[in-house]
Parts: sequence; structure tokens; C-alpha cells
Amino acid sequence: MSYWKVRMDSPEAAPYEFMDTRRVTGRQVLRPEFLRDLAERGRVIEKDLFVVGPEGKGRYTNTFIIISLSDQRGEVVFLMETYMVGIRIVGVRGAIDVSENLVDLLQDIVRYSRDIEVSIIIPKGYKI
Repeated sequence: MSYWKVRMDSPEAAPYEFMDTRRVTGRQVLRPEFLRDLAERGRVIEKDLFVVGPEGKGRYTNTFIIISLSDQRGEVVFLMETYMVGIRIVGVRGAIDVSENLVDLLQDIVRYSRDIEVSIIIPKGYKI
């Protein structure tokens, strides 16, 4: 199993590790409207993100965002990569089965959960 390593605010900070889900979610793209709707439900935090891919190479960090969803059952954190046409899930942290259709699961959680806490971490200067 390979992992993305994400450091916030400093390249020396302890990394958060996200399980690589590109084999499962690689071609599934969420539209930008989804991110805007999600941002209205929660809080948006700007931080410097330092991302190292599963291959061990640094990535363009201004193209990644982190979406955290939590409720009384627990927390799931998604590492997303942005494109011109939308965003895609590239990594996940938390108690979730990555063999599921993660895009449908994420949309269902956001659409039907009433008491969910949403946090979105974006790179400084990124506009939703």
C-alpha cells in the first residue's frame, strides 16, 4: 500500500499520511460546484501545503486541497487534486473502505447527513 505525505505550514512538520486511492478513483471527477456547496456548509482554512506523492516526489502543492468530514461516528479526511474541470480524490485517511465507490460515498455523505462537520483546507491564494 502506498501513501501520500502531506505537511502543513512547514516542510519540517510531521506528515499526515493518506492512503493512495488513485487506482479506485483515478478517473472520477467531481464538478467545481460540489466544492462550492461543501464550502458553504463548513469552514475554509488557508494553509501552506507540502505534498509528496507515493512515488516519493514532491508535487505542485497549490493544486491539492483537504476535505475533512466528521460526525458522532468518526472522521474521514480526503486528499483531493484540483483540475480545470473539477477535483478528484487521490488519497483518504480514516475508517473507510477504499474498495467502495468513494465519489458516490462522499456525495451521499454530504447530501444526506444533517449533523456533519465540514472543514476544507486549501492552499493560500486558492479561490473556491
